[in-house]
Amino acid sequence: MANIIQDGSYVLVADTEELKSFEQELESAYLVREWQIPRRPQPDPGGVPHIWKWDFMVNMMRQAGEVLGLEEGGRRSLLFTNPAIPTKGTTLSLRVGLQMLRPGEVAWAHRHSMGALRFVERGNPKAYTVVDGEKLYMEENDLILTPQRTWHHHENPTDEPVIWLDAIDTPFVRNMNAIFYEQYSSMKQPVVDAGDSVQLDAGWTRPPWRSIDAERGLAVAYRWTSTFDQLKRLTRKEGSPYDGVILEYVNPIIGGPALPTMDCHVQMLRAGEETKTHRHTSGAVYFVIQGEGETVAGDRELRWSRGDGFVVPNWCSHRHRNLFRDEALLFSVSDAPLLKAAQLYREEAVG
Repeated sequence: MANIIQDGSYVLVADTEELKSFEQELESAYLVREWQIPRRPQPDPGGVPHIWKWDFMVNMMRQAGEVLGLEEGGRRSLLFTNPAIPTKGTTLSLRVGLQMLRPGEVAWAHRHSMGALRFVERGNPKAYTVVDGEKLYMEENDLILTPQRTWHHHENPTDEPVIWLDAIDTPFVRNMNAIFYEQYSSMKQPVVDAGDSVQLDAGWTRPPWRSIDAERGLAVAYRWTSTFDQLKRLTRKEGSPYDGVILEYVNPIIGGPALPTMDCHVQMLRAGEETKTHRHTSGAVYFVIQGEGETVAGDRELRWSRGDGFVVPNWCSHRHRNLFRDEALLFSVSDAPLLKAAQLYREEAVG
């Protein structure tokens, strides 16, 4: 028999000529020798902490607008690529980045099996995205959902560019080999009548004769004015020791996460507030709405200010600190719903 070696967190099998010969025979038969697979007591972080600075991103976006028309590319989007994820995801299951529409542009209509969302950084009350016929105006700091399999296109009839944070679950769907994509028959889709709008189902009252598939999420916009008002009401509350005062965007009909594969939060760090350190099995991408601060993730200090985006990989210890005299505000999106659905979500304090 082969000798077993206990080596810290690994269980390895000692090499012998007899064993090597047998393993070659296994490989030729497309079999995996599981005894040579390392066993770790816990996962390493999936990727590394990283930050993308707003000024640099906007400059790259402007250059992209000069060299690429939407008729050539369909979307003018720059993705945050985690330096330690070869598949170019921002986290192991999400791709996040910035997208821009120049004045007068239309991004053509299509749909796909991925779910997506838009958090508007530079909006305009006259610019909008259309999701399954729902015209949703894109004002600053609004969150707009594009659930899977929904037709969507974007229009900017104004004379100023519109920029938003874009998050999509492409890495997860690709790993499941479940990507479907379909182009709409024309550049734009028609807008639904106000009496058929899904927005009628998303409030405190709704028409009882209507049926709607709310499990996949809804084509709704969470307006910043009401979200911020609710956040301010909680300013004097203790909040979370790890996230400060924090709100979750929930499905307005069935509760739970905004989308089946993504949850979204907005949090307030009060002047000088520093959170405690924790980690969780979900990865998160943050966008700075307001303020200046730093997030210590693993052994990295990510110094952030308005418009910056940064990633905290899964199972990476982290804490936040507001370095400004005013409140700091962060929007975040994570893949926690995927982990929770598989009973793999875990969170713990560190230190």
